[in-house]
Amino acid sequence: MKTISDMIRSVALRAAVVVFSALPALPAAAQEYWSTAQLNIRDAPDGNIIGSYSPGQAVHVTENEGEWYRTDEGYVSSAYLTTDPAGIPAPDHLAYAESEFPLTYSDETLSITIYRETGYNSVWYAADVILSDPDRLQTMFPGGTWGGHATAVRADAEVGGSILMVNGDFRDPTNAQHLGIIRGGSVINDRTMKKASIGITKDGDLVSTKALSPAQVLEKGVRDTWSFGPFLVKKGKAVSHKNTDIHPRTFIGQAKRKDEKKEYWLIVADGRWNGYSDGLTQDAMTQILLDKGCRIGFNLDGGGSSVMLFQGKVVNRPSDGEQRENADYIYIK
Repeated sequence: MKTISDMIRSVALRAAVVVFSALPALPAAAQEYWSTAQLNIRDAPDGNIIGSYSPGQAVHVTENEGEWYRTDEGYVSSAYLTTDPAGIPAPDHLAYAESEFPLTYSDETLSITIYRETGYNSVWYAADVILSDPDRLQTMFPGGTWGGHATAVRADAEVGGSILMVNGDFRDPTNAQHLGIIRGGSVINDRTMKKASIGITKDGDLVSTKALSPAQVLEKGVRDTWSFGPFLVKKGKAVSHKNTDIHPRTFIGQAKRKDEKKEYWLIVADGRWNGYSDGLTQDAMTQILLDKGCRIGFNLDGGGSSVMLFQGKVVNRPSDGEQRENADYIYIK
């Protein structure tokens, strides 16, 4: 005679067999593909994102019919897969060869030196910008209005060509409608600033605009603000972080000088490229800025948005495998 426990186990076993039978059978051997971009893994065709493959990463495909391929991790779009890894551009297929660094530019009021640096299993490009005219550091919205989006190359063309350009933050009307924005000394969005908000004064100094109203920000002489964060360095000291995520990064810092010139570090780190560059944590960014003598440092938008242009050419390798259309750029005119 079966006990109640035996009956429960029997029902559970029959239910498990039904569920297992409903799933498609997996082939005995998976077919090898490679990701050609930062490729989302989903729990079902066009479903929720549960992970990602890096560009150039091996992808084990178990079912390869239709628009969505099933892998041993989930479902991916077949449009971003290749069976020929030789067709994926190598990390050294960049506008500037490693041997060309440092890249330099100088004129009467400006000098720029871009270093290619490595560490933390990553590659980053650090632009040392020293200028005597703070108006040469500018910011722009693609199309000239808040809400436009463009690649860095197109944004560069809009401003008539920059010497140096990096992505700024994520603030378009969809993602930042509740955040305060100051541009060119004018209020673009009359809301309280985010807790992680930084501004640049008319004199060219980076200052915290944390949780201030636009009116309070203008009283501090700020002409432009950015929101993303977190702060990495304040008053020459590291800001501690609990977040240990590794991503492509864009960040900015200002070093203290004994003369009247302003010195900034604009840094873009590549990431999500297996065997080339993993990306940086917040603590790694902090240490890099401290090593460069920065008194204040701030994290800007990262991930696939991270991009650096020098004289119209893309310096780094964006993680999407191509330039993303961003909402905001910082540049040296």
